[in-house]
Amino acid sequence: MFPFVVERAGFLKDIPLFAIIFDSLMRFWMFLTKPELLDWIDDLEENVTQMPGTTIGVHKYGGIEFNYMGKEFAHVHSNGLLTSY
Repeated sequence: MFPFVVERAGFLKDIPLFAIIFDSLMRFWMFLTKPELLDWIDDLEENVTQMPGTTIGVHKYGGIEFNYMGKEFAHVHSNGLLTSY
């Protein structure tokens, strides 16, 4: 489902809050179908916040953003898709 949305409906990310709402629905779906994935994401968040100079926040297109000294270096979506820079 996620690749379809990215490829066919990527323009929807420009609608305010749409990506965050979609990611929240995806998180709910993962809670019902793959709860261990959400545990993995929680562990990832915990490990990243233990690194000096790192913070986490809400990514502008949904998911969780990881920052080092104020610059994003990665983000993870609720389906487990991790993007790093």
